[in-house]
Amino acid sequence: MESQKQFSLKFPVWQYLTQPLFQEGFHLRISPKSFWKDYQVDFLEHCLMITSESSNPN
Repeated sequence: MESQKQFSLKFPVWQYLTQPLFQEGFHLRISPKSFWKDYQVDFLEHCLMITSESSNPN
């Protein structure tokens, strides 16, 4: 059985501080909790996309 590596994400302080303030179509997240939740969802979606691309090379 393959052992899976465990890791923990750290809060992306720089991405939080450098959010575009006046960009049209961008939802500014003032609350760090809200930003962290959305960041984790985006990270998971990115990982799943990579996994699906590697399992289906077409």
